[in-house]
Amino acid sequence: MKKIDFDKFYEDVVKTIAKKFADNNPAYKFRDEPNALYEEYINQKTFIRGIYQKNDSESLDEKDFLDRHKVCACMTEAIISSRLLYCSDIPDDEELPKTKINRLNEQLAFISCWELLKAFIITRNSKGNEDFKVKVKFELPDTYHNTSFIDTMTRSLYYAHTLNGVNIPLLANIYYLLEKYCEESNGLEFA
Repeated sequence: MKKIDFDKFYEDVVKTIAKKFADNNPAYKFRDEPNALYEEYINQKTFIRGIYQKNDSESLDEKDFLDRHKVCACMTEAIISSRLLYCSDIPDDEELPKTKINRLNEQLAFISCWELLKAFIITRNSKGNEDFKVKVKFELPDTYHNTSFIDTMTRSLYYAHTLNGVNIPLLANIYYLLEKYCEESNGLEFA
């Protein structure tokens, strides 16, 4: 994701959702730091590029780009690590009690990156097919525990981050499977 694309994503999606969360949860404040988030994204991207042995050359070789699932996974971890939402009613010298621990950053990360994945799919598939935006439905799978798929993912991201860190390749595979679920639900094959 280029910086210009990141700036648009940050303003249109991350910042909008984060402000809404902060407005609905008065104990929390939104830390509007796009540069810190972008820097963390670059760190995650560099890490994943090393795992997949992607060159960091100036060439525009297709094989050197990360696919949309890996970009979403890197951005998810970047948002979680940046902690853009924080509890404002606890003094700095006081330890955060367990009752105040919240998963808003993980929820912000997943919802934002779900929107990012949908935007990637729409952009790639709507070229020459304006009906695509209208007819495709992006739905998350039903879940039979917790309250929703978003809640399940939020909890999973929170516990992964708390215990030992989010596994970016695994998260990229989850985004890939969500895309495949949407393909199957719509009877389509995304480009």
